[in-house]
Order: sequence, then structure tokens, then C-alpha cells
Amino acid sequence: MKILPIFLVILPIYFEGSDATCGCEYEYKKVGCYEDRDVDRALPEMLANERDKHSIYYNGHDLNWFDWHNYMPQMVCRCAEQAMKKGYKYFGLQYWGECWSGSSQAQYNKYGEGGSCYGPEYKMCDSRDSNCVGDHLHNFVYEIATFTCDVHFEKIGCYKDYEQDNEHVLSARVPGASNYVGQPIDWWNYDVFLPMFACECAKKTVENGYNTFGLQYYGECWTGQKFEEKHYIAQGETTNCINQCYQSCTKWNRFCIGRNFVNTVYRITHPDCEVKYVSLGCYKAVDDNNNNMAMPELLINEISPASDKFYGYMLEFDESWETMYSQLLCRCARATEDKGYANFAIRNKGECWSGPSSGQSYSLYGQSDNCIRNETDPCVDNIKCAGDENSINVYKLLGNTIHVLGKK
Repeated sequence: MKILPIFLVILPIYFEGSDATCGCEYEYKKVGCYEDRDVDRALPEMLANERDKHSIYYNGHDLNWFDWHNYMPQMVCRCAEQAMKKGYKYFGLQYWGECWSGSSQAQYNKYGEGGSCYGPEYKMCDSRDSNCVGDHLHNFVYEIATFTCDVHFEKIGCYKDYEQDNEHVLSARVPGASNYVGQPIDWWNYDVFLPMFACECAKKTVENGYNTFGLQYYGECWTGQKFEEKHYIAQGETTNCINQCYQSCTKWNRFCIGRNFVNTVYRITHPDCEVKYVSLGCYKAVDDNNNNMAMPELLINEISPASDKFYGYMLEFDESWETMYSQLLCRCARATEDKGYANFAIRNKGECWSGPSSGQSYSLYGQSDNCIRNETDPCVDNIKCAGDENSINVYKLLGNTIHVLGKK
């Protein structure tokens, strides 16, 4: 990939010390600091007050002046929640602990930009700060930014990229370039920018007839035949990826991106899995003494967040189960193929197991009648079935991966 001027490289480091919005489940982005008035307020509806216990809007949270760095992002998140529940697009934090919004939110800037908003350590808010609040008659304004994408995709992992012979299809780094995405990297709102950029990359990947893509160098989208053939596995995994808050990428972060010469790799998800498999039926998971397992290696756990094989996908036993379980089977098939194993099995309703001898070991302890569908429904056709605690429903891979879009 092309090495860009050094001033572009240091920007992410400059931002890494900022307080992060990753702990909030509600997505929002910063707009800026604006003046307000006592009458005809720019954001007319108070939603919460955390500094005045006598206010009718007091929400039970007392502003913690002694832990401002940690308290402020939590307060902003609570304000975002209230604005979202009301269906409002913008909200503002004013007078250190007041949350304002309203249906006429488009007028948040009616009195012009302000100069009295503050971030961590009570210092004047600047571009490095992820969260800020306004002083008296000043709103620091945020915009609700819920992530949606027309293309569904999921993260595979973080991999080195030294071959550099993939297709560089989108960039947010070089305005005017032929592959420019249309807007520059938003370093200030990177937590909102990264999901948006990932979505644009996913759409471009599908447009080009591929299924796999990588995000790299804070604002580059790569795809191509090498991704389809999983060459990224040969180059090896690395920990040199970050999440949308400039923190080290964890296995359960939904959105991550590689630094220089590193890709966070994603896969387009389809109704039909690109790795083909067939069910072999229900078998006992362990021997009679509960000492030896038919499938010895846990690859994925989607029922226990405490497991070191939990990657952020949590299986729910409700109306969403049918879709979620199909996705689990595909992720399990993909992980099995990456390991070079022949078979995989689902145990304990949502655990993916396999092993180097899975083609022979799965039937060691005989068949079982204890496999289920959903949480408790009996398994009658071996399709989309799972084992219980003492059984496994076994699946066999059917040769080489079939690329769903058909071009590759």
C-alpha cells in the first residue's frame, strides 16, 4: 500500500488518549458547542437534571465532581438514551449536568457557536475529546447516529498484510483519489465513522463480486481474490488492530480496523453459508465416565460470555433463534475449515466443537436421542439441531468452499 505523509500517520496516536464512547450502547456523534438563551431555548425540552435534586427532572444520579473523567461519559450516555427514547435527533449537555433536547432540535445552532464547553479534567473542550458538556447557557450538542447497513457482514479477525496485491477499492485518506469514499476520516467521531466506512466497504465488496474484505490504515478498504482464497491466514494473526475508540481490538468488538500493513478481515454473510456442510446426526458427547470427549476442541461459544471462545454473538432462544443458529453453524463451519478439520459439532445448545481427528472421533461413544432444536424442541430431522450437555449434533464439511456470489 502507498505510504502517506507522516502527518497523516500521527493523527490516530494523537487521539488515542481521548475518553471513549465505546462503553455506551447508544450511538451518537459530537456536533459542537453552541450558545443558548434563558427564553426560547435552542433545545427546548429538559430531559434530565443531575445537579439539582429539587428539579422535577432529577433522575437519581448526582453529579460526581470528584470523578469527572469517568462520570461525564456516563452522563452523556444517559442523555443519549433519553433522547433516543423520545425519538429526538439531537441532544445537548448544559450547565455541567443538564440534558436538553426537543422536537425543534434543528434549531440547536440558532444562537451561534459557543466558547464555553468543557471536557475531561474540566479543560476547555477540544478536538481530542470524545465527550464534552456546556457551561451556563451553553449546549454541547450531539447527534443520535444509529448504525444501519444494507449489507450484512461479520468480523473474522486481525491479520498481517505484507503481500499488498489486493484491490484497494475505497479510501478515506486521499480526497480526490479515484477510489475516494466521499468524505475524509472523521477523527473526532471515529466511533461513528468506522462503522459507516465498514458498511461502505462491504457494499463495494459485493459490487465487485467478492465476499471478503479488509479494513486497514484507519481508512482503507481492500478486497480481491487473495482475500477469497484466505491468503490472510498464511500471513498470520496479529494484535495490531484497533476498535472505533482507538483501543486495542478485542475478539468481541464488532468493528475494528488494522493499522499500517494490517487488516481487520470481514466476511459478507449470506442466507446460504459459503462453507457447505451436511448433518450426520446426534451422538454422545463423552464416554460413560465423562472423562473423554468425542470432539475435544472448543472453537466457538455463543451461550457464555465468560468463555474465552465468546466473540460477541449471543444465541437467543426466541423468535430470532432460527436465523441466529444458521449463522452459528456457518461460523462454526468456517472455523473448522480454517483449522483443516473434517467435522464439527454443536454441544450444549450453542457451543461449536471439533478436533484434528473429528472425522473419526465423533461416533466413538455411539448415537444419542438427546439432540434438540431451539431450547427444548425435539430434533426430528437432524437439520439445524444441537446437542444438549451430554450430546453433540455432528456436521461434515463438503469439500472446498463455494463462493456464494459466483464470480470467484
